[in-house]
Amino acid sequence: MGVRPRVLASCAAPAFVMSVAQSVRADEPPKASADASNAAAAQALFDEGVHLMEAGRFEEACPKLAASQKLDPGAGTLLDLGTCYERNGQSASAWATFQEAENAARRASHDDWAERAHAHVVALDPRLERLVVAVDQRALVPGLVVQRDGTPVETSAWGLPIPVDPGRHEVRASAPGKRDWSTTVELRTEGASSTVTVPALEDAPAPPPPPPPSPAPVTSFPPEHLAPTFWTTQRVVGVALAGAGVLGIAVGSGLGLAARGKYQDAVDNDCPGQGTQCTAAGVQEGQDAHGMATASTIVFVASAATLATGAVLFFVPFGEVAPVVAPGHASLTLRGAW
Repeated sequence: MGVRPRVLASCAAPAFVMSVAQSVRADEPPKASADASNAAAAQALFDEGVHLMEAGRFEEACPKLAASQKLDPGAGTLLDLGTCYERNGQSASAWATFQEAENAARRASHDDWAERAHAHVVALDPRLERLVVAVDQRALVPGLVVQRDGTPVETSAWGLPIPVDPGRHEVRASAPGKRDWSTTVELRTEGASSTVTVPALEDAPAPPPPPPPSPAPVTSFPPEHLAPTFWTTQRVVGVALAGAGVLGIAVGSGLGLAARGKYQDAVDNDCPGQGTQCTAAGVQEGQDAHGMATASTIVFVASAATLATGAVLFFVPFGEVAPVVAPGHASLTLRGAW
């Protein structure tokens, strides 16, 4: 806005430039959709940008004007931003901004602004540095991305001379499964054109296989620290034998009581004369009682031995306890050390 007359009539005094800048922005048509707070911030940024331009601090002024334009777009601000870029040596940015200003001014029916912007476009065009980003056919792989200064270069722009600001520029290419490639080029000559060709990208090394999963930590203890299981096979066998022994003693005791009762019945009922003479039934009952008493003794003694064996197995540790079963008999093998 205010800088625009200074560009077209470079002999204008700074005070005149400032007054024209303020008046040009004031001539901007009001925007019904512009937020009031944004408009106020845009005006403050614009004023600061113009002040910095008057002081010759274009590198600081251009971002202020660009921020003002973003908050409250207008053709007048674009004119001043283009002038700032031009004075800061950013010829390509100035050229693109003046083109945008020309289009915005014509839409706003500011034909004089449009003519001024167009004049800058025409004057800057032959002075532009241009960079051609070409891509070798061997580099055309799926997923190829080409960037210039961190901004993707569309495939439609490959091989075209694109205006760029003077200075150092980086071209980078990347693709899945390929090594990244990059180079830099320095552009300092007005009207010069340089070409950067992206070569075939090298294959990236295969990623290393993932490490095997770590095994779960296992806490080991020396054998002497391992707690033995209480219910060992020996103790289970001992309890079983003891139980059988107790049951056998109960059976033997029952047989003994039954034999005594049967004998007493024979004496009382079938053996008159104080048991010295017995009937045939009494003799048979006496024999039955004797047999039952013998069986009771055998069962009682065997059961007591079984109970004792079970107690020994339960309380005395042995190295090995193994049952032995053979035709006609069964036994336990005990092995240990004392």
